[in-house]
Amino acid sequence: MIIDVILLTYGEPEYPHFREQWSYSNRILNKLTRLVAPIPKWVVPFLGAYRGYTRRRLWREKNYRSPLEPITRQQAQRLREELAAHPAGWNWRVRVAYEFRDPSLRHVLESIQADSTENVILVPLYLPVSDFTTGISLRDYRQFQERNGHPLPEPGIVTFRMCHRELAGMSADYLREQVARRGISGAQKKKTGLLLGCHGTVMTPPPGIQDPGYCDTKQMYDDLEELLAPEFQAVGIGWLNHRLGGEWTRPTLEESAKAMFERGIRQYVYYPFGFLADNAETQLEGKTVLNGLGIMNYHHIPCLNDDPNFIRFLARKIVEEVEILSTRPNPATSPVV
Repeated sequence: MIIDVILLTYGEPEYPHFREQWSYSNRILNKLTRLVAPIPKWVVPFLGAYRGYTRRRLWREKNYRSPLEPITRQQAQRLREELAAHPAGWNWRVRVAYEFRDPSLRHVLESIQADSTENVILVPLYLPVSDFTTGISLRDYRQFQERNGHPLPEPGIVTFRMCHRELAGMSADYLREQVARRGISGAQKKKTGLLLGCHGTVMTPPPGIQDPGYCDTKQMYDDLEELLAPEFQAVGIGWLNHRLGGEWTRPTLEESAKAMFERGIRQYVYYPFGFLADNAETQLEGKTVLNGLGIMNYHHIPCLNDDPNFIRFLARKIVEEVEILSTRPNPATSPVV
């Protein structure tokens, strides 16, 4: 059985080259931002140019390169190795597609169509299920099918909606291990504030947006807080918000950090739990916020990235999804009643 697994992420450019940042920003504005903000299409190239220019300038000032694409490729390789140990006779092909860069999902699906396949599994590497994450992936898949006469099977999709508690437990264990590696004792943790960062979302979504992703992220935070609160002096969520689209999630990372500072807390651990791979938002945005408050010395825990436990968990979820698909009747071979 041939199974194509497609890891999807937004594909942030690795380098601060203006042309790449501009093209990337244009796609984000067209495919994502315009879902929540009434931006005329003709304005997009100008906003994209401004965004691309400011990102290039900031990245050069900070001597920054995004690790997102290398991490995604490493996740794919580790997942490929993990899946190879699963049921005999299953031929796994793990591919990477980007929402806002090439290779896009359309390019990857064209390649799969040329190679032929029996199952397609989409794995959007985002914590929440939402119109802005899994919704984009499924919409792009449907459009490809409709434009090309439905050449591929209906996809399975792996999300984390039904396993927040398990993922929270894994993340808590990972955080404890990372904190211990930095030499922070149990007694020190009791004097430390834990700031848990995540991507913000709109709280008053416009018509047409059914799920902005708040509930999944908040549920994960609640589970993490329950597991970790006894170990730290304080635990707080920090939403990393954008500007356009109306009211966004609160409290922000800045507000949570200020609240801890006002309580007299001077030691911090920052863990962007709401992301599954590091990128400019996890590495630069959180740092900018905390440094702006005068918090210069804190422990920044990387995202799960290619953590072995996370990759094993992901492989198990993919196998489970294939097993579910295998029990469904194939419309092409089912008898007509």
